[in-house]
Amino acid sequence: PEPAVSLPPASPASPGEGGALPFVGEAFFLAQYAMHVGLLPAVRHMEFHKSHRSQALAGREQRERDEDIYRMQECWIALLAEPTLLALSLDFTRLHAGWLASLARASPPQSARRAFEAVPQFAMLDMAAWLRFVATYRPDELAATQLRPLMASLAELLRAGCPALAPAGGPLIRSPLVLAALVDALAAIVLPGRRSDSQALFGGDPISSRLSDAVLGDPALRASLVEPLAAVYDAVDAIEGLDVDAVEAETFEKFSVRGTCNDLLLLLLEAPEPAARLQALAADDSRRASLLVPLGHALLDTLLYELEEALKRIAENNKKDAAAAAGGPPAEHDPAYSHNVGYARSLLRTAGSTLKLMKAIAASSAGAALLAAAPLAGRTAAVSITFFDLLCGRRSLDLKVRATGAAAASAASTAARAAASSAASTSAADSSEKMAASETTGTSGSIPHRVDSAGRSSRLRPPPADCSAKICDSGAAAGERDGGGAAPPSGEATLHGAGRERGGMAAATSAASSGLNFGRPRPPPPCLGGVSLDGVAAAAAAPAGGGA
Repeated sequence: PEPAVSLPPASPASPGEGGALPFVGEAFFLAQYAMHVGLLPAVRHMEFHKSHRSQALAGREQRERDEDIYRMQECWIALLAEPTLLALSLDFTRLHAGWLASLARASPPQSARRAFEAVPQFAMLDMAAWLRFVATYRPDELAATQLRPLMASLAELLRAGCPALAPAGGPLIRSPLVLAALVDALAAIVLPGRRSDSQALFGGDPISSRLSDAVLGDPALRASLVEPLAAVYDAVDAIEGLDVDAVEAETFEKFSVRGTCNDLLLLLLEAPEPAARLQALAADDSRRASLLVPLGHALLDTLLYELEEALKRIAENNKKDAAAAAGGPPAEHDPAYSHNVGYARSLLRTAGSTLKLMKAIAASSAGAALLAAAPLAGRTAAVSITFFDLLCGRRSLDLKVRATGAAAASAASTAARAAASSAASTSAADSSEKMAASETTGTSGSIPHRVDSAGRSSRLRPPPADCSAKICDSGAAAGERDGGGAAPPSGEATLHGAGRERGGMAAATSAASSGLNFGRPRPPPPCLGGVSLDGVAAAAAAPAGGGA
Protein backbone atom coordinates (compact mmCIF):
# COMPACT_ATOMS: atom_id res chain seq x y z
CA PRO A 1 0.00 0.00 0.00
CA GLU A 2 1.07 3.60 -0.60
CA PRO A 3 2.45 5.28 2.53
CA ALA A 4 0.49 8.16 4.01
CA VAL A 5 1.64 11.74 3.64
CA SER A 6 2.93 11.75 7.21
CA LEU A 7 3.77 8.65 9.18
CA PRO A 8 3.11 8.65 12.94
CA PRO A 9 6.07 9.65 15.09
CA ALA A 10 8.37 6.66 15.48
CA SER A 11 10.39 5.81 18.52
CA PRO A 12 14.16 5.70 18.00
CA ALA A 13 14.24 1.97 18.67
CA SER A 14 11.58 -0.73 18.80
CA PRO A 15 13.38 -3.81 20.09
CA GLY A 16 11.62 -7.13 20.20
CA GLU A 17 12.08 -9.85 22.75
CA GLY A 18 15.59 -10.04 24.13
CA GLY A 19 16.51 -6.60 22.70
CA ALA A 20 16.66 -7.83 19.08
CA LEU A 21 14.93 -6.12 16.20
CA PRO A 22 11.68 -7.67 14.96
CA PHE A 23 11.67 -9.39 11.58
CA VAL A 24 10.20 -6.37 9.76
CA GLY A 25 12.94 -4.15 11.17
CA GLU A 26 15.63 -6.60 10.12
CA ALA A 27 14.19 -6.81 6.60
CA PHE A 28 14.05 -3.01 6.37
CA PHE A 29 17.71 -2.50 7.27
CA LEU A 30 18.81 -5.42 5.10
CA ALA A 31 17.07 -3.80 2.11
CA GLN A 32 18.75 -0.49 2.97
CA TYR A 33 22.15 -2.16 2.97
CA ALA A 34 21.41 -4.10 -0.21
CA MET A 35 20.83 -0.84 -2.07
CA HIS A 36 24.09 0.50 -0.65
CA VAL A 37 26.23 -2.46 -1.78
CA GLY A 38 24.23 -3.48 -4.87
CA LEU A 39 22.20 -0.92 -6.82
CA LEU A 40 24.10 2.29 -6.10
CA PRO A 41 27.61 0.92 -6.84
CA ALA A 42 26.25 -0.39 -10.15
CA VAL A 43 24.90 3.07 -11.01
CA ARG A 44 28.23 4.70 -10.19
CA HIS A 45 30.03 2.03 -12.22
CA MET A 46 27.86 2.81 -15.22
CA GLU A 47 28.58 6.54 -14.97
CA PHE A 48 32.30 5.84 -14.66
CA HIS A 49 32.34 3.67 -17.79
CA LYS A 50 30.34 6.28 -19.72
CA SER A 51 32.89 8.96 -18.86
CA HIS A 52 35.84 6.69 -19.60
CA ARG A 53 34.36 5.59 -22.91
CA SER A 54 33.63 9.17 -23.92
CA GLN A 55 37.28 10.10 -23.35
CA ALA A 56 38.47 7.06 -25.30
CA LEU A 57 36.33 8.10 -28.30
CA ALA A 58 37.41 11.73 -28.21
CA GLY A 59 38.89 11.61 -31.72
CA ARG A 60 35.77 10.31 -33.45
CA GLU A 61 32.75 12.12 -34.81
CA GLN A 62 30.11 13.22 -32.33
CA ARG A 63 27.36 11.03 -33.77
CA GLU A 64 29.56 7.93 -33.66
CA ARG A 65 30.51 8.66 -30.06
CA ASP A 66 26.88 9.18 -29.04
CA GLU A 67 25.73 5.91 -30.62
CA ASP A 68 28.55 3.93 -29.03
CA ILE A 69 27.92 5.29 -25.52
CA TYR A 70 24.15 4.98 -25.91
CA ARG A 71 24.42 1.28 -26.73
CA MET A 72 26.63 0.69 -23.71
CA GLN A 73 24.30 2.67 -21.46
CA GLU A 74 21.18 0.79 -22.52
CA CYS A 75 22.85 -2.50 -21.59
CA TRP A 76 23.22 -1.18 -18.05
CA ILE A 77 19.74 0.38 -17.88
CA ALA A 78 18.09 -2.90 -18.93
CA LEU A 79 19.41 -4.46 -15.73
CA LEU A 80 19.28 -1.51 -13.32
CA ALA A 81 15.79 -0.35 -14.34
CA GLU A 82 14.15 -3.73 -14.75
CA PRO A 83 10.40 -3.03 -14.20
CA THR A 84 9.88 -5.16 -11.09
CA LEU A 85 13.14 -4.03 -9.50
CA LEU A 86 12.36 -0.41 -10.34
CA ALA A 87 8.87 -0.54 -8.82
CA LEU A 88 10.07 -2.22 -5.61
CA SER A 89 13.02 0.15 -5.24
CA LEU A 90 10.76 3.21 -5.60
CA ASP A 91 8.36 1.79 -3.00
CA PHE A 92 11.25 1.26 -0.61
CA THR A 93 12.61 4.77 -1.31
CA ARG A 94 9.27 6.36 -0.38
CA LEU A 95 9.07 4.24 2.76
CA HIS A 96 12.66 5.11 3.66
CA ALA A 97 12.04 8.85 3.25
CA GLY A 98 8.86 8.66 5.30
CA TRP A 99 10.68 6.76 8.07
CA LEU A 100 13.43 9.41 8.25
CA ALA A 101 10.84 12.21 8.30
CA SER A 102 8.99 10.49 11.16
CA LEU A 103 12.26 10.27 13.11
CA ALA A 104 12.76 14.00 12.59
CA ARG A 105 9.34 14.66 14.15
CA ALA A 106 9.98 12.41 17.14
CA SER A 107 9.24 13.95 20.52
CA PRO A 108 11.04 14.99 22.62
CA PRO A 109 13.77 16.46 20.34
CA GLN A 110 16.47 14.58 22.23
CA SER A 111 14.94 11.32 21.00
CA ALA A 112 15.11 12.52 17.39
CA ARG A 113 18.74 13.53 17.88
CA ARG A 114 19.72 10.12 19.24
CA ALA A 115 17.91 8.43 16.36
CA PHE A 116 19.70 10.47 13.68
CA GLU A 117 23.03 9.83 15.33
CA ALA A 118 22.41 6.13 14.73
CA VAL A 119 21.41 6.54 11.07
CA PRO A 120 24.41 6.16 8.73
CA GLN A 121 25.05 8.99 6.30
CA PHE A 122 25.03 6.66 3.30
CA ALA A 123 21.35 5.87 3.92
CA MET A 124 20.29 9.40 2.92
CA LEU A 125 22.92 9.78 0.20
CA ASP A 126 21.83 6.52 -1.44
CA MET A 127 18.16 7.53 -1.31
CA ALA A 128 18.91 10.83 -3.04
CA ALA A 129 21.21 9.22 -5.62
CA TRP A 130 18.61 6.63 -6.60
CA LEU A 131 15.95 9.30 -7.04
CA ARG A 132 18.28 11.27 -9.32
CA PHE A 133 19.02 8.15 -11.37
CA VAL A 134 15.35 7.28 -11.89
CA ALA A 135 14.41 10.89 -12.65
CA THR A 136 17.19 11.05 -15.26
CA TYR A 137 16.68 7.75 -17.08
CA ARG A 138 13.11 6.66 -16.26
CA PRO A 139 11.11 9.85 -15.60
CA ASP A 140 7.83 8.39 -16.88
CA GLU A 141 7.92 5.54 -14.38
CA LEU A 142 8.70 7.99 -11.58
CA ALA A 143 5.83 10.29 -12.58
CA ALA A 144 3.41 7.35 -12.39
CA THR A 145 4.06 6.92 -8.65
CA GLN A 146 2.73 9.03 -5.79
CA LEU A 147 5.37 11.70 -5.43
CA ARG A 148 3.74 14.21 -3.10
CA PRO A 149 4.33 12.15 0.08
CA LEU A 150 7.93 11.66 -1.02
CA MET A 151 8.43 15.39 -1.65
CA ALA A 152 6.86 16.22 1.72
CA SER A 153 9.35 13.89 3.40
CA LEU A 154 12.28 15.49 1.54
CA ALA A 155 11.11 18.93 2.65
CA GLU A 156 10.95 17.69 6.24
CA LEU A 157 14.52 16.38 6.02
CA LEU A 158 15.74 19.69 4.61
CA ARG A 159 14.16 21.49 7.54
CA ALA A 160 15.87 19.06 9.94
CA GLY A 161 19.27 19.92 8.46
CA CYS A 162 19.04 23.73 8.65
CA PRO A 163 19.93 25.59 11.88
CA ALA A 164 17.23 28.21 11.24
CA LEU A 165 14.43 25.60 11.07
CA ALA A 166 15.73 22.66 13.13
CA PRO A 167 14.32 21.90 16.57
CA ALA A 168 15.97 23.13 19.72
CA GLY A 169 19.50 21.88 20.15
CA GLY A 170 20.71 22.33 16.59
CA PRO A 171 20.18 20.61 13.24
CA LEU A 172 19.63 16.87 13.09
CA ILE A 173 21.60 16.58 9.82
CA ARG A 174 24.98 18.25 10.20
CA SER A 175 26.61 17.20 6.94
CA PRO A 176 26.32 19.64 4.00
CA LEU A 177 26.80 16.67 1.68
CA VAL A 178 23.41 15.28 2.68
CA LEU A 179 21.71 18.66 2.21
CA ALA A 180 23.31 19.02 -1.23
CA ALA A 181 22.19 15.50 -2.23
CA LEU A 182 18.61 16.17 -1.11
CA VAL A 183 18.50 19.46 -3.06
CA ASP A 184 19.82 17.74 -6.19
CA ALA A 185 17.21 14.99 -5.88
CA LEU A 186 14.46 17.57 -5.47
CA ALA A 187 15.72 19.51 -8.49
CA ALA A 188 15.95 16.38 -10.65
CA ILE A 189 12.27 15.75 -10.03
CA VAL A 190 10.84 19.27 -9.93
CA LEU A 191 12.83 21.18 -12.56
CA PRO A 192 11.72 20.12 -16.05
CA GLY A 193 14.43 19.92 -18.69
CA ARG A 194 17.25 20.48 -16.21
CA ARG A 195 19.44 17.68 -17.53
CA SER A 196 22.31 18.36 -19.87
CA ASP A 197 22.04 17.58 -23.57
CA SER A 198 24.04 14.37 -23.23
CA GLN A 199 21.84 13.09 -20.41
CA ALA A 200 18.70 13.96 -22.34
CA LEU A 201 20.03 12.13 -25.40
CA PHE A 202 21.12 9.03 -23.52
CA GLY A 203 18.19 8.97 -21.13
CA GLY A 204 15.48 8.92 -23.78
CA ASP A 205 12.74 11.51 -23.33
CA PRO A 206 13.66 14.54 -21.20
CA ILE A 207 11.94 15.07 -17.89
CA SER A 208 8.48 16.15 -18.90
CA SER A 209 6.27 18.71 -17.25
CA ARG A 210 4.16 15.78 -16.10
CA LEU A 211 6.82 14.86 -13.55
CA SER A 212 7.07 18.45 -12.31
CA ASP A 213 3.29 18.87 -12.19
CA ALA A 214 2.94 15.69 -10.17
CA VAL A 215 4.92 17.43 -7.43
CA LEU A 216 3.95 21.08 -7.76
CA GLY A 217 0.27 20.51 -8.39
CA ASP A 218 -0.39 20.75 -4.64
CA PRO A 219 -0.51 24.42 -3.45
CA ALA A 220 0.34 23.45 0.12
CA LEU A 221 3.40 21.50 -1.01
CA ARG A 222 4.57 24.42 -3.17
CA ALA A 223 4.40 26.79 -0.22
CA SER A 224 6.09 24.32 2.14
CA LEU A 225 9.26 24.20 0.00
CA VAL A 226 10.08 27.91 0.28
CA GLU A 227 11.42 27.95 3.84
CA PRO A 228 13.61 24.82 3.56
CA LEU A 229 15.25 25.98 0.34
CA ALA A 230 15.86 29.47 1.73
CA ALA A 231 17.42 27.94 4.86
CA VAL A 232 19.62 25.53 2.89
CA TYR A 233 21.11 28.51 1.06
CA ASP A 234 22.86 29.56 4.26
CA ALA A 235 23.22 26.10 5.85
CA VAL A 236 25.61 24.74 3.18
CA ASP A 237 28.07 27.48 4.09
CA ALA A 238 29.09 25.49 7.19
CA ILE A 239 31.44 22.55 6.84
CA GLU A 240 30.70 20.79 10.11
CA GLY A 241 30.95 17.05 9.65
CA LEU A 242 32.45 17.35 6.15
CA ASP A 243 35.14 14.79 5.37
CA VAL A 244 37.06 16.46 2.56
CA ASP A 245 38.85 13.19 1.72
CA ALA A 246 35.63 11.23 1.25
CA VAL A 247 34.58 10.16 -2.23
CA GLU A 248 31.19 11.82 -1.74
CA ALA A 249 32.88 15.19 -1.09
CA GLU A 250 34.64 15.29 -4.47
CA THR A 251 31.67 16.87 -6.24
CA PHE A 252 30.44 19.07 -3.38
CA GLU A 253 30.60 22.80 -4.01
CA LYS A 254 28.38 25.12 -2.03
CA PHE A 255 27.92 27.67 -4.81
CA SER A 256 26.68 24.92 -7.11
CA VAL A 257 24.12 23.95 -4.46
CA ARG A 258 23.05 27.58 -4.19
CA GLY A 259 22.67 27.77 -7.95
CA THR A 260 20.28 24.82 -7.80
CA CYS A 261 18.37 26.53 -4.98
CA ASN A 262 18.13 29.62 -7.19
CA ASP A 263 16.45 27.62 -9.95
CA LEU A 264 14.05 25.91 -7.56
CA LEU A 265 13.03 29.11 -5.78
CA LEU A 266 12.59 31.02 -9.03
CA LEU A 267 10.28 28.27 -10.30
CA LEU A 268 8.30 28.21 -7.06
CA LEU A 269 7.94 32.00 -6.83
CA GLU A 270 6.09 32.01 -10.14
CA ALA A 271 3.12 30.54 -8.23
CA PRO A 272 1.06 32.75 -5.89
CA GLU A 273 1.31 30.57 -2.76
CA PRO A 274 5.14 30.53 -2.48
CA ALA A 275 5.30 34.25 -3.28
CA ALA A 276 2.76 35.01 -0.56
CA ARG A 277 4.70 32.81 1.87
CA LEU A 278 7.92 34.68 1.15
CA GLN A 279 6.20 38.04 1.68
CA ALA A 280 4.83 36.82 4.99
CA LEU A 281 8.30 35.77 6.11
CA ALA A 282 9.72 39.18 5.15
CA ALA A 283 6.99 40.96 7.10
CA ASP A 284 7.61 38.87 10.25
CA ASP A 285 10.47 40.45 12.22
CA SER A 286 11.58 37.25 13.95
CA ARG A 287 11.50 35.12 10.79
CA ARG A 288 13.22 37.84 8.79
CA ALA A 289 16.11 38.01 11.28
CA SER A 290 16.56 34.25 11.61
CA LEU A 291 15.92 33.15 8.01
CA LEU A 292 15.91 35.94 5.42
CA VAL A 293 18.81 38.05 6.69
CA PRO A 294 21.21 35.05 6.50
CA LEU A 295 19.72 34.35 3.06
CA GLY A 296 20.53 37.91 1.99
CA HIS A 297 24.13 37.61 3.18
CA ALA A 298 24.49 34.29 1.34
CA LEU A 299 23.04 35.82 -1.84
CA LEU A 300 25.56 38.67 -1.75
CA ASP A 301 28.44 36.27 -1.02
CA THR A 302 27.43 34.08 -3.94
CA LEU A 303 27.02 36.99 -6.32
CA LEU A 304 30.36 38.52 -5.40
CA TYR A 305 32.30 35.27 -5.70
CA GLU A 306 30.66 34.05 -8.90
CA LEU A 307 31.10 37.30 -10.81
CA GLU A 308 34.64 38.02 -9.63
CA GLU A 309 35.82 34.48 -10.31
CA ALA A 310 34.18 34.46 -13.75
CA LEU A 311 35.84 37.73 -14.74
CA LYS A 312 39.16 36.38 -13.49
CA ARG A 313 38.83 33.35 -15.79
CA ILE A 314 37.87 35.60 -18.71
CA ALA A 315 40.95 37.75 -18.11
CA GLU A 316 43.18 34.65 -18.06
CA ASN A 317 41.78 33.49 -21.39
CA ASN A 318 42.16 36.94 -22.90
CA LYS A 319 45.87 36.84 -22.12
CA LYS A 320 46.12 33.45 -23.81
CA ASP A 321 44.29 34.86 -26.85
CA ALA A 322 46.68 37.80 -27.02
CA ALA A 323 49.68 35.48 -26.82
CA ALA A 324 48.22 33.34 -29.61
CA ALA A 325 47.67 36.45 -31.76
CA ALA A 326 51.32 37.37 -31.26
CA GLY A 327 52.44 34.10 -32.84
CA GLY A 328 52.17 31.71 -29.90
CA PRO A 329 50.44 28.33 -29.85
CA PRO A 330 46.65 28.34 -30.39
CA ALA A 331 44.81 28.93 -27.14
CA GLU A 332 42.18 26.29 -27.94
CA HIS A 333 44.83 23.57 -27.60
CA ASP A 334 45.44 24.50 -23.95
CA PRO A 335 43.33 22.35 -21.56
CA ALA A 336 43.25 25.20 -19.05
CA TYR A 337 41.73 27.45 -21.71
CA SER A 338 38.84 25.07 -22.37
CA HIS A 339 38.32 24.56 -18.64
CA ASN A 340 38.13 28.32 -18.08
CA VAL A 341 35.52 28.65 -20.83
CA GLY A 342 33.21 26.07 -19.28
CA TYR A 343 33.83 27.22 -15.71
CA ALA A 344 33.23 30.89 -16.52
CA ARG A 345 30.00 29.99 -18.30
CA SER A 346 28.83 28.07 -15.21
CA LEU A 347 29.82 30.89 -12.87
CA LEU A 348 28.02 33.52 -14.91
CA ARG A 349 24.93 31.33 -15.11
CA THR A 350 24.82 31.07 -11.31
CA ALA A 351 25.47 34.80 -10.94
CA GLY A 352 22.58 35.52 -13.30
CA SER A 353 20.17 33.26 -11.43
CA THR A 354 21.25 34.87 -8.14
CA LEU A 355 20.45 38.32 -9.52
CA LYS A 356 17.06 37.06 -10.71
CA LEU A 357 16.29 35.67 -7.27
CA MET A 358 17.24 38.97 -5.62
CA LYS A 359 14.95 40.75 -8.05
CA ALA A 360 12.12 38.35 -7.24
CA ILE A 361 12.62 38.93 -3.51
CA ALA A 362 12.66 42.70 -3.98
CA ALA A 363 9.40 42.59 -5.96
CA SER A 364 7.44 43.15 -2.73
CA SER A 365 7.91 46.13 -0.45
CA ALA A 366 8.90 43.91 2.48
CA GLY A 367 11.46 42.08 0.35
CA ALA A 368 12.90 45.33 -1.00
CA ALA A 369 13.24 46.66 2.54
CA LEU A 370 15.17 43.51 3.45
CA LEU A 371 17.96 44.32 0.97
CA ALA A 372 17.85 48.11 1.34
CA ALA A 373 17.75 48.41 5.15
CA ALA A 374 20.05 47.39 7.98
CA PRO A 375 21.83 45.04 8.38
CA LEU A 376 22.06 44.27 4.63
CA ALA A 377 22.10 47.84 3.25
CA GLY A 378 25.82 48.36 3.86
CA ARG A 379 26.79 45.06 2.24
CA THR A 380 24.49 45.67 -0.71
CA ALA A 381 26.15 49.04 -1.33
CA ALA A 382 29.65 47.57 -0.93
CA VAL A 383 28.94 44.78 -3.40
CA SER A 384 27.51 47.29 -5.88
CA ILE A 385 30.66 49.41 -5.67
CA THR A 386 32.78 46.31 -6.18
CA PHE A 387 30.79 45.46 -9.31
CA PHE A 388 31.35 48.95 -10.73
CA ASP A 389 35.08 48.56 -10.08
CA LEU A 390 35.13 45.15 -11.77
CA LEU A 391 33.15 46.21 -14.83
CA CYS A 392 34.12 49.89 -15.27
CA GLY A 393 37.24 50.50 -13.17
CA ARG A 394 40.91 49.75 -13.64
CA ARG A 395 40.41 45.99 -13.37
CA SER A 396 38.01 46.06 -16.31
CA LEU A 397 41.06 46.46 -18.59
CA ASP A 398 41.87 42.80 -17.98
CA LEU A 399 38.61 41.88 -19.71
CA LYS A 400 39.74 43.39 -23.03
CA VAL A 401 41.89 41.56 -25.55
CA ARG A 402 45.10 43.48 -26.07
CA ALA A 403 47.34 43.19 -29.11
CA THR A 404 50.93 42.22 -28.32
CA GLY A 405 54.09 41.67 -30.31
CA ALA A 406 53.71 42.02 -34.07
CA ALA A 407 50.03 42.90 -33.81
CA ALA A 408 50.78 45.75 -31.41
CA ALA A 409 53.62 47.07 -33.60
CA SER A 410 51.37 47.03 -36.66
CA ALA A 411 48.60 48.86 -34.82
CA ALA A 412 51.06 51.46 -33.48
CA SER A 413 52.52 52.03 -36.94
CA THR A 414 49.06 52.52 -38.44
CA ALA A 415 48.10 54.95 -35.67
CA ALA A 416 51.33 56.94 -36.12
CA ARG A 417 50.80 57.31 -39.88
CA ALA A 418 47.21 58.45 -39.39
CA ALA A 419 48.18 60.93 -36.67
CA ALA A 420 51.01 62.39 -38.76
CA SER A 421 48.81 62.89 -41.82
CA SER A 422 46.04 64.47 -39.75
CA ALA A 423 48.49 66.75 -37.93
CA ALA A 424 49.71 68.30 -41.19
CA SER A 425 46.23 69.11 -42.41
CA THR A 426 45.07 70.30 -39.00
CA SER A 427 48.00 72.70 -38.62
CA ALA A 428 46.96 74.61 -41.73
CA ALA A 429 43.32 74.58 -40.64
CA ASP A 430 44.21 75.97 -37.21
CA SER A 431 46.27 78.77 -38.76
CA SER A 432 43.46 79.86 -41.08
CA GLU A 433 40.93 79.66 -38.24
CA LYS A 434 43.05 81.87 -35.98
CA MET A 435 43.54 84.39 -38.79
CA ALA A 436 39.81 84.53 -39.49
CA ALA A 437 39.07 84.89 -35.80
CA SER A 438 41.48 87.80 -35.43
CA GLU A 439 39.84 89.57 -38.36
CA THR A 440 36.27 89.11 -37.14
CA THR A 441 36.80 89.75 -33.47
CA GLY A 442 35.59 93.11 -32.25
CA THR A 443 34.37 94.83 -29.08
CA SER A 444 30.92 95.76 -27.92
CA GLY A 445 31.48 98.19 -25.09
CA SER A 446 33.89 96.38 -22.76
CA ILE A 447 32.80 92.82 -23.73
CA PRO A 448 34.80 91.20 -26.55
CA HIS A 449 32.77 89.31 -29.11
CA ARG A 450 33.15 87.25 -32.29
CA VAL A 451 31.21 87.58 -35.54
CA ASP A 452 30.72 84.34 -37.47
CA SER A 453 30.23 83.87 -41.20
CA ALA A 454 26.45 84.33 -40.85
CA GLY A 455 26.85 87.69 -39.13
CA ARG A 456 25.90 86.40 -35.63
CA SER A 457 27.83 87.87 -32.72
CA SER A 458 28.89 85.83 -29.69
CA ARG A 459 30.65 86.87 -26.52
CA LEU A 460 34.17 85.74 -25.77
CA ARG A 461 34.73 84.42 -22.25
CA PRO A 462 38.32 83.89 -21.09
CA PRO A 463 39.10 80.65 -19.27
CA PRO A 464 39.24 80.71 -15.44
CA ALA A 465 42.48 81.89 -13.92
CA ASP A 466 43.07 78.59 -12.12
CA CYS A 467 42.37 76.41 -15.15
CA SER A 468 46.01 75.59 -15.89
CA ALA A 469 46.71 74.91 -12.24
CA LYS A 470 43.86 72.39 -12.08
CA ILE A 471 45.08 70.67 -15.23
CA CYS A 472 48.61 70.40 -13.89
CA ASP A 473 47.44 69.15 -10.49
CA SER A 474 45.22 66.46 -12.02
CA GLY A 475 47.99 65.51 -14.39
CA ALA A 476 50.47 65.04 -11.55
CA ALA A 477 47.94 63.00 -9.62
CA ALA A 478 47.34 60.80 -12.63
CA GLY A 479 51.06 60.32 -13.14
CA GLU A 480 51.61 59.31 -9.52
CA ARG A 481 48.59 56.97 -9.59
CA ASP A 482 49.93 55.20 -12.65
CA GLY A 483 53.28 54.68 -10.97
CA GLY A 484 55.11 56.65 -13.65
CA GLY A 485 56.84 59.13 -11.33
CA ALA A 486 56.49 62.87 -11.76
CA ALA A 487 54.12 64.05 -14.44
CA PRO A 488 55.06 66.60 -17.13
CA PRO A 489 54.08 70.19 -16.20
CA SER A 490 51.23 70.49 -18.69
CA GLY A 491 47.81 69.13 -19.54
CA GLU A 492 49.40 66.29 -21.50
CA ALA A 493 50.30 64.54 -18.24
CA THR A 494 46.66 63.83 -17.52
CA LEU A 495 46.10 62.68 -21.08
CA HIS A 496 49.16 60.45 -21.03
CA GLY A 497 48.00 58.87 -17.77
CA ALA A 498 44.52 58.33 -19.14
CA GLY A 499 46.00 56.97 -22.33
CA ARG A 500 47.89 54.33 -20.42
CA GLU A 501 44.77 53.43 -18.47
CA ARG A 502 42.00 53.57 -21.06
CA GLY A 503 43.69 53.91 -24.44
CA GLY A 504 45.13 56.99 -26.13
CA MET A 505 42.43 57.46 -28.75
CA ALA A 506 39.58 57.27 -26.22
CA ALA A 507 41.32 59.81 -23.97
CA ALA A 508 42.06 62.08 -26.90
CA THR A 509 38.48 62.01 -28.12
CA SER A 510 37.18 62.69 -24.60
CA ALA A 511 39.58 65.60 -24.09
CA ALA A 512 38.76 67.09 -27.48
CA SER A 513 35.03 66.80 -26.82
CA SER A 514 35.38 68.59 -23.48
CA GLY A 515 37.05 71.52 -25.28
CA LEU A 516 34.30 72.17 -27.84
CA ASN A 517 33.47 75.88 -28.01
CA PHE A 518 29.80 76.78 -28.03
CA GLY A 519 30.09 80.47 -28.81
CA ARG A 520 33.37 81.09 -26.95
CA PRO A 521 37.04 80.76 -27.95
CA ARG A 522 38.96 77.68 -27.01
CA PRO A 523 42.23 77.77 -25.08
CA PRO A 524 45.28 76.54 -26.95
CA PRO A 525 44.68 72.84 -27.63
CA PRO A 526 46.78 70.45 -25.51
CA CYS A 527 49.11 68.09 -27.28
CA LEU A 528 49.40 64.33 -27.15
CA GLY A 529 52.94 63.30 -28.05
CA GLY A 530 53.44 66.48 -30.12
CA VAL A 531 50.21 66.00 -32.11
CA SER A 532 47.34 68.47 -31.70
CA LEU A 533 44.27 66.87 -30.11
CA ASP A 534 42.10 68.86 -32.51
CA GLY A 535 43.84 67.04 -35.32
CA VAL A 536 43.23 63.67 -33.70
CA ALA A 537 39.55 64.49 -33.22
CA ALA A 538 39.28 65.70 -36.81
CA ALA A 539 40.96 62.53 -38.04
CA ALA A 540 38.54 60.42 -36.02
CA ALA A 541 35.55 62.27 -37.47
CA ALA A 542 36.78 62.46 -41.08
CA PRO A 543 36.36 59.44 -43.37
CA ALA A 544 40.09 58.87 -43.74
CA GLY A 545 41.15 55.84 -45.72
CA GLY A 546 42.93 53.21 -43.65
CA GLY A 547 42.77 55.25 -40.43
CA ALA A 548 43.82 54.03 -37.01
